Amino acid sequence: MNEIITYNEKFFDNIITITKELWENELNFDEEFKSFIYHFLVKYNLLNNNLSFIHYDNNVNAFLLASNKNDHNDSFNYLKDNIQSLSKDNQNKVIKYYEYLEFNHQQVLKKMTDNDIYIGLVASVKKHCGKELLEHLKEIAKSTFADIYLWTDETCNYLYYEKNNYQLISEYYVKFFDKDIKTFIYKFSFNNTK
Repeated sequence: MNEIITYNEKFFDNIITITKELWENELNFDEEFKSFIYHFLVKYNLLNNNLSFIHYDNNVNAFLLASNKNDHNDSFNYLKDNIQSLSKDNQNKVIKYYEYLEFNHQQVLKKMTDNDIYIGLVASVKKHCGKELLEHLKEIAKSTFADIYLWTDETCNYLYYEKNNYQLISEYYVKFFDKDIKTFIYKFSFNNTK
């Protein structure tokens, strides 16, 4: 039975597995780095369990991690406490990755009001499950009169958001591992939809 359920800690490892499966070829780095960074990426985006959801039917098929503007977590402390276990080279790469995430995160927060919702991470390994999670979040946003924001970059299928009525509100380049990456901020608002 397909259902959307609120995130619970028991799904943490499933989310990491999906994240790594979908994005591990994004960066051509070693297994030590990948294992650390995708664990951290999930921790970084788990800011508000009440706005984070799982699409489930005997397995986790998709997840959406969202939050409000003023939500915080201890992901930076996790990074500080665990980065020493990595090689020096991977420590430097993790710091660059964190700086990239944090820069883009701050760009989105500048555009949001306190009531708005921020999608930090969404991924699906089964067709249509990601869209169902996005629609579920839209219903929450509608009931609370919130707009939804997210950022993505050219390494992802960013046009997917435009097809789902998200409006491109900002486009810029960010240096990421010596490459300029085209980055996008999208917004969904019931006030802007026809």
